[in-house]
Amino acid sequence: MLKFRSQRTAGRPKPGNGSGLQRRGVWLAMALMLVAIFFGQSAWRKHNAAKPAPTDGHLTDNIVEKKPADKDADRLIMPGDLKGPELKPVLPVDGKRLFGGVMSKVFADVSDDSAYRGPETDAIFTLLKALRHSDERDIELASIGRLTFVQLQEQSADYRGEIVTVGGVVERILPQTNPKPNAQGIEKQYEVWIRPDGGRLPIVALCLDLPPDYPTGTKPTVDVSGYFFKRLGYPSAEKASGAAQEKGMTNVFRSAPLVLAKTLKVRAVPLAPAAAAVDEGPEFLRGIPLPIPAKYVLPLIGIGMIVTVALSAWAFRLSRSSAMGQGPIVGRHRRDEESAAATNLNSLDL
Repeated sequence: MLKFRSQRTAGRPKPGNGSGLQRRGVWLAMALMLVAIFFGQSAWRKHNAAKPAPTDGHLTDNIVEKKPADKDADRLIMPGDLKGPELKPVLPVDGKRLFGGVMSKVFADVSDDSAYRGPETDAIFTLLKALRHSDERDIELASIGRLTFVQLQEQSADYRGEIVTVGGVVERILPQTNPKPNAQGIEKQYEVWIRPDGGRLPIVALCLDLPPDYPTGTKPTVDVSGYFFKRLGYPSAEKASGAAQEKGMTNVFRSAPLVLAKTLKVRAVPLAPAAAAVDEGPEFLRGIPLPIPAKYVLPLIGIGMIVTVALSAWAFRLSRSSAMGQGPIVGRHRRDEESAAATNLNSLDL
């Protein structure tokens, strides 16, 4: 039996040594691609689930029905914007004692839907004097609760003389440092127009003093506790027309709840939240907890795919070299020496 062996083929490994590396490279590439697809689909499902459900404007899952845009939605309704109700006399309950020892008969000459009237002057200063000699904390504790514009406007007879609390944004302050002469010694007061919480219809507060921490030149949010007095009528900027004009009125009158108070209480401004770290990752990954910052996910996936492709190409080249009888990659000098060496016939085994 003849065995032909040469120095060129004696130490050569068997063909197919690179096929195992090729298979491992392919499996690695497939695993990385599956991981990328899994995370990508999971992130995309969570992103779509976070989107609000479409609505046609009707009430759906506590979504308030949309209303046509109002160009004056943010404007405080001031004189001229509301039509005052019919003038009704106040029917006081004699003998009812109010906060501070004031008797309810002080409201005998008070009329709703009218401006400040002469017969009401004594009642206003009597109530302000009672507030001046009371502790603000006691006034707040005596309040029957926080009321809205609608409650005071439509149920004025029920709340008249009660200590109520209202709140909102201060729109304007009218200092009155020269009030009418009075026996109670009131020398100054402030008329404060407030945009109430959640509304645009104004509430007026007539208070004795501004708090020491009042931020001058701004529009702070305040709370006011004091006597509900009446629906205060005020002239508007709207010109009167029709029957009102025939009666000699030049401007339309409106009305707003009037509260007599000792002072205002400025609400504490909430601290601005700390700036969150800017997430520079892709949009579909935002809001999804990840073990690494979202901005690194796509670069890592890209690098992994590049490495996978490079390994697959290297394994394929290795298997091709083995299959074609060129042996494994052993360096250029080895291949050059083998090519130049002549076949040695003495190495043949007969």
